[in-house]
Amino acid sequence: MTGLIDLLAARSTRERVLLAVMLLVALPAAVYVTVLEPVASARQEALIARDEALALNGWVAERAAEVPAQSPVTPPRAAPVGATGIEAALRTAGLRPAVTTLTEDNDGQISIRFDSVTFTQLATWLSGQSERWGYALSAFRIEATDAPGKVSASLTLQPEA
Repeated sequence: MTGLIDLLAARSTRERVLLAVMLLVALPAAVYVTVLEPVASARQEALIARDEALALNGWVAERAAEVPAQSPVTPPRAAPVGATGIEAALRTAGLRPAVTTLTEDNDGQISIRFDSVTFTQLATWLSGQSERWGYALSAFRIEATDAPGKVSASLTLQPEA
């Protein structure tokens, strides 16, 4: 403390006044610029984001109120087409030559095996036929082969109840 008193005593009155002004003005300004202003701007941004989120929530609630309450519509289930119907769908899609096994057991479960089939052609056929079969895909296995774009696949179809 004596070092500070000696430092101030060595200064002229004008220098001491300037140091006091600097201590009283510059120090609070530095604290404001480095601490208080960033906190205040972050708070303002958070308030704006909250207001936007509340407005969006209100908009979504209004749109939801416009839609009448409906129970989900379940499409009617098709009767299982059997192995013959599946085979006809495979022929139409051009996949029948790729089928190595097509069997139906006593419970109506159908197993299909492809040793080498184009993946996109198989996927297109599966997605386009699933509602018309009357079957649910209960098991499947798709494995890549050495040929590009070709896979081996086995599918098990269970009749829908």
